[in-house]
Parts: sequence; structure tokens; C-alpha cells
Amino acid sequence: MNNNKLKAPKNLAVTDAVREAQNVQKLPEFCYVLNETGRVGERIVIQRNGDFGQYTPFMHADGDAKTPIRILKQVVIELNEKLGVSVEQMVAMHAGALFGFHVPMADPNSAAVKKTAERFRQEASGE
Repeated sequence: MNNNKLKAPKNLAVTDAVREAQNVQKLPEFCYVLNETGRVGERIVIQRNGDFGQYTPFMHADGDAKTPIRILKQVVIELNEKLGVSVEQMVAMHAGALFGFHVPMADPNSAAVKKTAERFRQEASGE
């Protein structure tokens, strides 16, 4: 009896469509993200899963022109926590909207997303 297991080649490329489907499954239906370059009233926005580059402004939590980005980051974290959305998922959703959901940054489990999420938390807390 042969106990050798079949293994996929290590260099087997996953297609963009497959990677996109895998990433989208790990993400919530929607979350709040911070659009730091947006105008007042358009800085905290709702990002929907799978929507490329589409945002819906969430004006009620945006503050005014003098509201520090650190405070806006705290608001985004709190809004997402109420939805059960992690900072990693928010970072991945934002990256997916900007660059496509097939990119590694659209995977909430990637090392780059975890590093970015930790930096977001630190900036929100003022560290």
C-alpha cells in the first residue's frame, strides 16, 4: 500500500477570481472605514463587501474639519465593534475596495493586514 499523499505543486498559482472569492468569504457584508482624504461628511464611510471603489458617506459620526484623525479612527473602531467587525476585516475591506478583492491585502488573515490593523489601533489610541 502506498502511503504517499498527493501534494499540489508549491508554485501552483491561484487565479485572481478564486482568490477574490476566498477573500470575500472572510469579510462581513459591510463595515465602516476612514477615508482620510475625504471632505467633512465623507470621511467615515460605509464599505460594502465586494464593491470596488464605492462608498456611502456616514455623515453622523464624521465630526468637523478640526476633528483629529485619531478621534475618527476611534469612532470607526467603535462602530465596527458594534457590528462584530474586526480592524483586520475593515483594513481588508478598504484595501479590496481600492485595489480589488483579489489582492493579498484583501485577506484579513494576511500578515500585512495584521500589521496595518495594529498600526491603525495604535494611531487611534495615540501611541
